[in-house]
Amino acid sequence: MNVRKLILVLHRWIGLVTALALLAVGLSAALLVFERPIDRLLNRSLVKVTPSSARLPLNEITRRMGQAYPQYHIAGWTLPQQTDLAIAADLEANHDAKPAPSPEELELAVNPYTGAVMGDVEKANRLMVYVHQFHTHFLAAKVGSAIVGWSAVCLLILNLTGIILWWRRKIGRFRWNLNGVAFHFNMHHAIGIYAWGFLMVLSLTGIALHWEGPAGRLADRLTGSPPSAKMLPADPVQQGVSPLDSDELITIAEKSAPGAHVTVILLAAKPQAPVRVIMKYPEDHTPAGRTQLFLDAYSGKIRMLTDARSAPLGFKLVRLWNRQYHTGDIFGWPTQMLALVFSLSLVIMAITGPMIWYKRRRTSQKAQATAS
Repeated sequence: MNVRKLILVLHRWIGLVTALALLAVGLSAALLVFERPIDRLLNRSLVKVTPSSARLPLNEITRRMGQAYPQYHIAGWTLPQQTDLAIAADLEANHDAKPAPSPEELELAVNPYTGAVMGDVEKANRLMVYVHQFHTHFLAAKVGSAIVGWSAVCLLILNLTGIILWWRRKIGRFRWNLNGVAFHFNMHHAIGIYAWGFLMVLSLTGIALHWEGPAGRLADRLTGSPPSAKMLPADPVQQGVSPLDSDELITIAEKSAPGAHVTVILLAAKPQAPVRVIMKYPEDHTPAGRTQLFLDAYSGKIRMLTDARSAPLGFKLVRLWNRQYHTGDIFGWPTQMLALVFSLSLVIMAITGPMIWYKRRRTSQKAQATAS
């Protein structure tokens, strides 16, 4: 068996084995291009608000929530990145609440201008959440995640073997007058070459997302990036001192990373535990942002800061830029449209590849039956 024949066999069987997984990944990826607008459309009553002059301070919203839900306390906030979106308030049951409330946790959508509770986020239409989870792990936890990760590896191999197989014929023109095996063969080759660059990016970024820890360490080593900052110890808690409120924490966070917008606050569950603040710069196109700040809950001291704008190159490559390239968010709607088109190209490749094999096999069987 010559080298080209060996590459063909490898390409064919990897393609047949992974076709369904790649088809599912491509379809879900195409839907996820519109994840946020679809989710907001499905849950308009929970997320859309009418902007007015100014948002209420979080302190005031906390006070009103305490009156409306006396058995709970605020555990965290998800803050809107647009003026017409609601706040999400995470509530946890008080340990001394009698009787113990059910459920123990609540996530409520709150109008930031009026303080009115708009509804329970847990009762929202979760279609796009399921699509996202299907894309990342096929709704099958670690097993599904492993299948998705290794599908990205197989896609990389298919790309590398595919370009070698394409090179002999160099088919790059669509011929719509063909039928049968010839039609699928032409489509597979023509679409494959036009989508080749994107599918390479998709496979490489998918691999880096699945194995983000090892990829990050490799990137740090290759770029000579310094190790991540370590968490500083908490300051002693003085008796009778209250923790800083959410508005004070936001002020400290925004001074620590000028230009970044706070998207998530996770309040400290214990006196020595830090407050976690997630922030986002305008140029950061990840959903919540890649800037993270850990603050002392009482003194406001910065215990650890990962600033996406000034982070080492290794961090930016794997934990910031990689996801933006994978999703097509890097340059906004133009690259999102490219992501849509080329995600659908993966769907077509996952269909036409097995169809070539199936139709050739069927033709061969018919020929053998006729001869006998």
